[in-house]
Amino acid sequence: MNYDVVFDAANNTHTIWDSIRWGILFITFGIALNVSSALQSLFTKCASPKFSKLFSKIVLGFAIIYTVMSFGSYTDSERAKSASQNNSCIIVTGLIKNFQTYDAGESEKFSVQGVTFAYSDYERTGGFNTTMLKDGPISEGLNARICYIRPKRKRNNIIVRLELEK
Repeated sequence: MNYDVVFDAANNTHTIWDSIRWGILFITFGIALNVSSALQSLFTKCASPKFSKLFSKIVLGFAIIYTVMSFGSYTDSERAKSASQNNSCIIVTGLIKNFQTYDAGESEKFSVQGVTFAYSDYERTGGFNTTMLKDGPISEGLNARICYIRPKRKRNNIIVRLELEK
């Protein structure tokens, strides 16, 4: 059978660096907000000085948490990329069955040869995550070859290369 590569983590143009850059920008803003009383008063004009200081600390805290979480996604992304490049992934081939489209709060799901996959547009794993809602290519009955890795922290198998029959 001939397959078209629909997704390959090794060639994924979406980079997690975007999130990390935003995080660093938010941290910089949080630090500036903490050290500059003029900036504090600009963002909390109607608030007391105590609230202004608390607000600036909360902004910095959230910025740090966001950035740390982005670095966690970066390691997942690099792991997926490496698995695809080195072909150090598990390969399953067969028909897509039990396909369930994305529903509010749920992931899109399907199985191939008894191996279950679930993903969401909003979960960053470095692997395939494009749902039908965002014009994803997966649907019931398609013949697929999937290269995947088992998760370290997350609960779902991560698709690092997705190929669909021509």
